[in-house]
Amino acid sequence: HSTPRIVTNADFTHELKRRAAESQQFGVPLSTIHIKRAGNDKADSGQVDQPILDLATHALAAALRETDLLTQFEHGEFAVLLPGSTESEANQMVKRMRMMLSSSLAPPASGKPQTSFHYGIAQLRKNETNQGLLARAGQNAMAGNPSQSVARV
Repeated sequence: HSTPRIVTNADFTHELKRRAAESQQFGVPLSTIHIKRAGNDKADSGQVDQPILDLATHALAAALRETDLLTQFEHGEFAVLLPGSTESEANQMVKRMRMMLSSSLAPPASGKPQTSFHYGIAQLRKNETNQGLLARAGQNAMAGNPSQSVARV
């Protein structure tokens, strides 16, 4: 069954625009998390295991709060919108997501390696564009910067 917290890219972009305007106008914090499958930057990354991505999608959605939104991009990448959340609160969300993912994506009996994900967090800055916010979260996920709560599951 589908949850309203999983949205299309178009709906995610629309809600990000609305929430970012609210954040800039009223000073309400807004954070995003970019989730990138490890190994995504390799030449063989065209192989996306859909059953694993489906499991990951539902595990990530289960960690979300009522107001949070999740969307899936190409190649097993996800973005999460956390209205009203600071970067510190986004760190707590990453911990919940890691727990949900590790229990959902336990290594199979065949012993094949578990899929890993990297996380990048960004909190909207004053006068930052929506694209800038998403790009910064994506860069943090790729950089593997521990101060940005990039973690492997």
